[in-house]
Amino acid sequence: MKTSSLDNVNKYDSGYEIEDFSLEEVITNENENDNENENEMEETLLEKSMSSHGNKKIKRSKSNSSKRSRIIKIILLIFIISLIIEYIGFNISNKDVNDKLRKYVKIEPTDDLDNYEHWNNTTNNKNAFLIMLTSEGESVDNYYMYTSAIVYRLLHKEEIRTKRNDVDVVVMVTEDVADWKLRGLHNLGAVIKRVHKITMDSAILKNKRWKNCYTKLQMFEMTEYETIVYLDADLFIKKNIDELFDIANDVRNKTGRNDFFGAVTDGPIRDMYNHKENKGMLNAGIMILTPEVTVYNDLLELAPRSNLYNAMFMEQGLLSLYYTDDDNLFNRTRYHLDPRYNAQWLSDSNMEFYDKVYVIHQKLGKVEKAKSQQVQKDIFYSIVEWIQSVNKDKKITISYD
Repeated sequence: MKTSSLDNVNKYDSGYEIEDFSLEEVITNENENDNENENEMEETLLEKSMSSHGNKKIKRSKSNSSKRSRIIKIILLIFIISLIIEYIGFNISNKDVNDKLRKYVKIEPTDDLDNYEHWNNTTNNKNAFLIMLTSEGESVDNYYMYTSAIVYRLLHKEEIRTKRNDVDVVVMVTEDVADWKLRGLHNLGAVIKRVHKITMDSAILKNKRWKNCYTKLQMFEMTEYETIVYLDADLFIKKNIDELFDIANDVRNKTGRNDFFGAVTDGPIRDMYNHKENKGMLNAGIMILTPEVTVYNDLLELAPRSNLYNAMFMEQGLLSLYYTDDDNLFNRTRYHLDPRYNAQWLSDSNMEFYDKVYVIHQKLGKVEKAKSQQVQKDIFYSIVEWIQSVNKDKKITISYD
């Protein structure tokens, strides 16, 4: 039986079928809508939740980053402060005894300073102890103290001073040395001789610490003297050393040569004491020499040729080449001076040599303490003696400890 469209309508018109259809359809649609809404809501809530959680994460991350940054800054600040404290503490703890002495040094007035030519007096003496001073600036420096103490001992310390009547104590000073220092040295009895600095090109200058050491070569120009005993400022003279002039005269008379040069080989006193003829680089702390302009010119010509000698040791390397033990190209002889006249590296572990040596090559300072406390005290009190001699009007008590 053919169904008409009306039948379909009628069918939908019947209450049951319509109600049954409508209910299921509505419920199904509503459920689907509800599910969709719920899903949308859940998605929305999830998105919001995730968004909120993400924002919290971002905020937390930013907060953590900020905290870390602050912590790092605090750590860096603490580190910098600790470095500053350590630096200050290091400098305070490492101030050596030179600092203790400098404040007592008398600065000589120079407002009525005589012209230095008047001090460069001609004494007609044929021998000289010679010390070089190149200190720059007006302030009290260690080497001015050391030089003054040596001059004082050579001229005024009874058991040390020269007993000869033909010896000058000369201080060779460069143009940068303050006038008040010249006055102080002159008042002690030193002959002042002005010289110019001899400097080398930076390509030749291997050790800037000793940049002025070539200047001492000008002692070879001082031909007014027959014999010069050169002394570095960082020496402690324990005994009278007048006999150094006799050594030079005796060798000249024996060899028939007019020239003479003597020095101790570079090395610790323990190694050198019984082997003074050891070959090797000489030590330029003490040298005995006959001044010759020819030698001076030779040395100036050789000095820039640093490939020929150990230029790290400046004039010491140069003189070791010129007065070499082997293959002597310059027809010069080198006398091996007894190491007792230039005791190097005398330490508490080899104090058996202490009473045997005449001169100790050592200066004051925290590094030098590692060598010998006894020698450090000796040097300290030799400077105190000089300071006291200059300040005769008042008693000065300075303790090493």
